[in-house]
Amino acid sequence: MQVSWIGADTASFSAAASALWCGTPRWLEVVGQRGDTGVALVVYPSAGQARMGGVYSVRAPARDSAADSVAAVRPSGAIAVRWVTPQAVEGYEGIAGTIRITEGDQGIAGTFEGVLRSVASDDTLSLDGRFRGLPVTRDGAECQPADTTSAAGPKRPPG
Repeated sequence: MQVSWIGADTASFSAAASALWCGTPRWLEVVGQRGDTGVALVVYPSAGQARMGGVYSVRAPARDSAADSVAAVRPSGAIAVRWVTPQAVEGYEGIAGTIRITEGDQGIAGTFEGVLRSVASDDTLSLDGRFRGLPVTRDGAECQPADTTSAAGPKRPPG
């Protein structure tokens, strides 16, 4: 995966990426990470869509209604980036943009661009990137919903 951004901070990086398709609840996650820098994309195909390829509009995360969440409005997508500075962990989430996914014999490929806003301030940045030849893991343990019954918070299945 190759990614670059400009705005409140300017940087670029390349990283190995992975892809996970969850047939239930129907989403595709693509993550690229190198050290403490990472980019994640999630696309939510429409309910009747049999394949993961397509063009997905990036939506801002809903703050007050699960019914208006990115996952509830399909088809849609989400982008996030984070990195560590000497002072803080910087995190940005997509508020607009496009994710394009294609499927082929060599795995999935895609391009993405978006405007992202800091989770800690009103700073924004423009991000774009691409990936290709990613094999897709299907329906891994990560696809199971988190256990939210514990007072200690959500738990993920081992794996």
